[in-house]
Amino acid sequence: MYITIASNTEDPRRLEVHEDMEVGILRELVSIEYSIPVDKQKLTFEGKALSSGTLKDNNVQNDSMIFVEKEEAMRGPAPAEGPMGVPAADQMLQSFSTDPRLKQLARNYPELQRAVDSGNAPAVAQFLERMKSEAQSTPQFEGGEMSAEAQKYIAEQIQRENIEKNLHDAIEFNPEAFAKVVMLFVKAEVNGNQAIAFIDTGAQSTIISLECARRLGIERLIDKRFQGVAKGVGSAKILGRVHSTVLKIEDQFLQCTFTVLEGMSYDIILGLDMLRKHSVVVDVGANRLRIHNSSISFLPEKDIPSNMRTMEVDPQQGGVPSAQGPGSKTNLVGNPTTGQTSSRPAAPSQRNQTNSVPTPANFPEEAIQKLTQLGFDRNSVIEALRAANGSEEVAANILAQSRYGF
Repeated sequence: MYITIASNTEDPRRLEVHEDMEVGILRELVSIEYSIPVDKQKLTFEGKALSSGTLKDNNVQNDSMIFVEKEEAMRGPAPAEGPMGVPAADQMLQSFSTDPRLKQLARNYPELQRAVDSGNAPAVAQFLERMKSEAQSTPQFEGGEMSAEAQKYIAEQIQRENIEKNLHDAIEFNPEAFAKVVMLFVKAEVNGNQAIAFIDTGAQSTIISLECARRLGIERLIDKRFQGVAKGVGSAKILGRVHSTVLKIEDQFLQCTFTVLEGMSYDIILGLDMLRKHSVVVDVGANRLRIHNSSISFLPEKDIPSNMRTMEVDPQQGGVPSAQGPGSKTNLVGNPTTGQTSSRPAAPSQRNQTNSVPTPANFPEEAIQKLTQLGFDRNSVIEALRAANGSEEVAANILAQSRYGF
């Protein structure tokens, strides 16, 4: 049967109930619908307060109207109700098996359904109390549940619940996502001097810090014509390029080219250019770096210097930001761009770049024609010649680096 619950402060509610429903259960439904605590409800039917027992005992019939008011003064618990404001366990569980509305309520909430099916009265009581608390904390909107404000609130609640569930699922099924990841480092040598190389397949180029280059004795080889800016989430200054040096990793000797970066906490970032050139295999399953016939173990966390466990740069000098990681898809833009990460043919002049079309300046037309005949567009050729100070050979190298990565 159906009854109507009326209030002097809110819209009436039409509820589907059973004549054998306990008044205590009805009070729980009213607390959810109207956010009125059970112990502050005053239910009246035909001018008389509803007593304990069933709706049938109180002569409540189909299409009856029951009025609810909020009592200011606290009253004692309703007869036959437990300490949490719910009926005695046997009556409560029996109501869930006979009342259609309570059956539907249980079907909508699997946790409640499991508690009812198992006969766990305390769990049912706790769930109803929680629903009541949530209902009381839900703001009331003037236009009702269908108003734009109410719909926005409901959407936010659903999103919040989905995010919370997603978090719980991740904690249960993917706990590794919350653990600290140890980055991949190996010991290396240049000119007999020790260094630590970070293996970064996300870096397009191999990078060395100025401090490490100085310590390894190769600062004197820095070609400052290749200066520029490394751009990622932040930026760092490119001081130049060491075109060729030998990097030793255990028994392997690798011919390497380094881009020299200012303000970087790592010694060396071994990027994809050198990894690919020397056919290096990063075996994360075995935790080893394979170079030709050699298999090198990655350094355990205890052997990694603390300043290299997270990416840091000198705030006075800029640099690749720690949130992004050492070489994760950083654009290195500089005078003659080489194999730097995501190198660009127009990089050399981007520090003073304008929207105007490059002009030939004093470059010989013959040199421009030779380079364009190699398949490069005229604007890129002029930019490369400008970066190379007019050197046709260096400009060709820049253009090849930008297009082919070598």
